[in-house]
Amino acid sequence: MSESALSTETKRDYGHLVYPEKIMIPEKIHKRGRTYKLNDCYYDHDAYFICIRQDSKSIL
Repeated sequence: MSESALSTETKRDYGHLVYPEKIMIPEKIHKRGRTYKLNDCYYDHDAYFICIRQDSKSIL
């Protein structure tokens, strides 16, 4: 067998790591000093990214 037949290419999906640095918060729900959650990410009242929630049950 040739070496290329034995090797396989694995592509990893990092799509779940893509998050916006800033979000748009509608005026009708915007309040100064609040924290906003979008999926597993948190944003401050200025709509800037704060952090990603870490799931305590996930295994690395």
